[in-house]
Amino acid sequence: LFARALGGIFSDQLYKSSSMRGRLFGQFICLLLEGVFLVTFSRIVELGTAVAILMVFSIFVQMAEGTTFSLTPFVIPVAVGQVSGIVGAGGNIGAVSWNTMIKALDSVRDAYYYLGFIVIASSFLTFLYPVSGTYLLGKASNNKLEAEEIKSDTELNGNEHAI
Repeated sequence: LFARALGGIFSDQLYKSSSMRGRLFGQFICLLLEGVFLVTFSRIVELGTAVAILMVFSIFVQMAEGTTFSLTPFVIPVAVGQVSGIVGAGGNIGAVSWNTMIKALDSVRDAYYYLGFIVIASSFLTFLYPVSGTYLLGKASNNKLEAEEIKSDTELNGNEHAI
């Protein structure tokens, strides 16, 4: 119950010190550690240690959800509801996809191992996607053209919430 909020708080604190790059860095760190702890969990054989690692992994899963939703309002500011719906639906699609992968493999341990590396790899996608014109590393992009396209669509449709 607390970890998703903790991810949002973590993102907010990083935003105060580093603007949007801070939020993106928080997203990257939470996803990376989520993957690392899943890989670690997949190789643990002692029950007590496995439970402890699973708890830490779960905290980072929820924190990553919090950091994701802290970025959502900035992806397309005039369409926050639509973006939030897509983000929420993406979680369900991921759950079904990974459950299918786990069933397709002979070893659940190997499935968690592979999934951990998929999460680690996906954390690096944070570097490729700009939010509010800001990349995690490198220069901020110029989003004037994108802003003009949104403005034009709004004027044509007479709806300030249209994309």
